[in-house]
Amino acid sequence: MTKKKSYLKSEDDTILTSILPLGFRFRTLYNLRESGYKGTVDEVNNQPSLTIPEQSMSIREIISRYANGLPVSASQRVPIYHGDEILPDPRTLDLAELQDLRQRISEDVKSLTTNLENQKAKAAYEGELRKAEQLLEFEKLSKEKRAAQKAEYLASKPKPEKE
Repeated sequence: MTKKKSYLKSEDDTILTSILPLGFRFRTLYNLRESGYKGTVDEVNNQPSLTIPEQSMSIREIISRYANGLPVSASQRVPIYHGDEILPDPRTLDLAELQDLRQRISEDVKSLTTNLENQKAKAAYEGELRKAEQLLEFEKLSKEKRAAQKAEYLASKPKPEKE
């Protein structure tokens, strides 16, 4: 008859855990407090609840929506489209329609690139204009500063006495 191994803690296990420092043991859910874990074990929510009463669906309603092929999610998302233009599937178009589509897209690309180049040129011009204004302001301040330094120098210089 073989003796079944017991998975309960034996005296050897308690001796081993008392000898080994905590760094050599695995941290588990059951020994978090022993391992020096300072945080909370459970999630804490300090925000006000966003739950709106009577907005949930019952199990019967969820099953009936699923059976009828309706969306099961409670929130009905509204799709966002940028404009009315949706590109057609090119596999279903004939050669003339493909040529028209290609021409229209190339015109759109050209207009967008010229707009972008115009915006870049305008930004560069405005940057150069700001630099020129700053340079003029600096020159004006430096002239005033030089005039003030000259006046200060002349005021501190002793005047020759006339006989």
